[in-house]
Amino acid sequence: MDRLAARWQGKLEAEAAAAEYRRGKNTPSHTAPKPQVGPSTAWNWEDVYQEFKAMADEEARVAPGNQGDRWLRGYVDYQDSKLECGDWRLSGGITETFKARFAVVAMNAAHALQLVHPEGHHFHLWLHQVFQFLLRQKSNLLQATYETRGFIKSVCQGSALYCQHLQVQAAGKRSAVELARSQRFNQPRSAPSSRTREGLRRSSRRDSHNPAQAHP
Repeated sequence: MDRLAARWQGKLEAEAAAAEYRRGKNTPSHTAPKPQVGPSTAWNWEDVYQEFKAMADEEARVAPGNQGDRWLRGYVDYQDSKLECGDWRLSGGITETFKARFAVVAMNAAHALQLVHPEGHHFHLWLHQVFQFLLRQKSNLLQATYETRGFIKSVCQGSALYCQHLQVQAAGKRSAVELARSQRFNQPRSAPSSRTREGLRRSSRRDSHNPAQAHP
């Protein structure tokens, strides 16, 4: 497995160098369903963040500093234009059970973002969102990244970072909603017009002169 990963990384790096020579450095930019982060979901992302962080911490304990190249990695191929989120493969992982656990948490996270994969590969959608986020952050968790391929050195760490980003987004939207609501409730009520005030005074005078009509 380690030899296969090394060959894959060498191929990616060679292709990246060739691509940079021909076109200058390019980074993957692919259209995919946009995540829906509502104002009430900040606490949900805290829960998901804790799951990914616990897995990242477990990796660090079992393979400190990625000893033996055992951290769970995500490889993507964007060459097929029909696959908007790319074709993702997981490699490494401290155990097969660990890898399966990550896939389940990633699929649940994709559901929380209201993302739907036509073939049911929801963890592809999640890894694509994580990958694009790490690209924007220029994260050192990405390696051998260029126009059509790349990989995430630790999908657990990358996913935890993305969850923190989603927490901030959701909290910001919630604050904006609460501010708009408070401004709406605190708006001063408009005073009655002079015509309305005059009508009220006339009605009051009539009632005082004709108490029987005012209280039949």
